[in-house]
Amino acid sequence: MQGVSVNSDGTFTVLETVPNVASTYDGYKITAYLRGVEFGPTAVTGFFVPCKTLAIKPTCGSTGDPITVTGTGFQPRNPVAITFTPPAAGKPITSALPGADTSFTASIRVPSRPPGTYAVVATQSYVAALLALPPLILRAEFTIPCVKGVIKLAPKVGPPGTVVTVTGTGFPVGSVVKLSWSQGIPIKIASITIGPSQGFQIKVLIFPHDELGKRKLSAGPDLSVANVIVFNIAAADFLAVPGSGQPRDFSWRR
Repeated sequence: MQGVSVNSDGTFTVLETVPNVASTYDGYKITAYLRGVEFGPTAVTGFFVPCKTLAIKPTCGSTGDPITVTGTGFQPRNPVAITFTPPAAGKPITSALPGADTSFTASIRVPSRPPGTYAVVATQSYVAALLALPPLILRAEFTIPCVKGVIKLAPKVGPPGTVVTVTGTGFPVGSVVKLSWSQGIPIKIASITIGPSQGFQIKVLIFPHDELGKRKLSAGPDLSVANVIVFNIAAADFLAVPGSGQPRDFSWRR
């Protein structure tokens, strides 16, 4: 317990030390109240030790592939049911028993499902009669199959002024792709939202008077987008050459 001064706008900041004893039922409670004020305002928030997490590795694959499931923050010695959904009421694939440190590790295999995004779900019901708490349910996203985006440039060599056609394939549906050069004048086009075809085609200009030499075009997730879908960054090389060194079949603009 410690006291802290309240700012004129009603806010305050205080540093609390995390307990070294785990509380995995309803967590610790942090309470703020006004000293010496009867029936004054009181605010309460919770803090769990350790944090409740569920991780899977890998996060994508095909039918029959192994998945390692790791959880922390679960009630020790109380079974955790692990399912692969949908269906939401799917029969558990396996169960795991958390140790005294609240963690568990289990192994499952990807069931036969059509391509899509699914969830590995860990569910633990509290067994103690005095703990009137809802089940602890944590989810981790899994994709069937793995998606690996690829981009190709045409042409791959040309002088400043060349118009390059960029063709992308294998990107996750609903993802937003941002194109960027490793050097030279930045690309000034809007990010690309990927549709059911999982691909795109767009033209970019190597600006006149742009710098010469080898550069790399990257197609990665636009991290400025809310709830961004993360995927591998695809890349392809382009060589900007002097005007006298262009190939015969290039496209360019002056």
